[in-house]
Amino acid sequence: MPRMEALDLRRLVSQMLSETAQGPEEVGIWGGRFAEGELSAFLGLWTLPRDLMPWGIWLWTDNIRFDHRGLAPGDQAYLERGRIFGLGGDLGLRRVYGDFMWRFVGRPAELPKDAANEEKYGAQDYWDNRSGSRLRARERSALLWGEDHSGAGLWQEDRVGWAHLAYPKVRASRVKLCYREYLLGSRVEAVWWLGLQDLDGTCEEAGDE
Repeated sequence: MPRMEALDLRRLVSQMLSETAQGPEEVGIWGGRFAEGELSAFLGLWTLPRDLMPWGIWLWTDNIRFDHRGLAPGDQAYLERGRIFGLGGDLGLRRVYGDFMWRFVGRPAELPKDAANEEKYGAQDYWDNRSGSRLRARERSALLWGEDHSGAGLWQEDRVGWAHLAYPKVRASRVKLCYREYLLGSRVEAVWWLGLQDLDGTCEEAGDE
């Protein structure tokens, strides 16, 4: 069995204390719910492709697709989930029966004004009624499925052999997702996907064009 590393509490506490505390001026956190018939109009508010949110992942009942600087998907009837993300923010969508749930985490200026419409899109601001609250921001990354031994952008993974693994703009043998967690105490309140990056690359560049 591989040797387990001892838990370094001093290092963990030091890391926690050095993490940046942020409030509504630094990060916007919004969410809501709207009828599925409003999906096209809602996506239209974001004017895709969006410069600071160039990455996209779309999930249908029978397909999944990553893209970079792509348009909103035309086939929305069977769309189950969507995510548009980058250094400007992270917009997530999820179908729930006849509605879509949405949430946005990112630069406050990146949220289109009309998306904050409570009557039409059920918009709610996380920071409402949380005066004085601050969240700790922690940089993280997660390894994605597959290895590319050919260097041609064809990642393979036996455990999901059915999946067409295609990650745009990266040509490394392994790919990671860079993201940022926002914590209140030990609880994760929100997550901001920043972009994809080569395994050995720096996450500070993950959302770049």
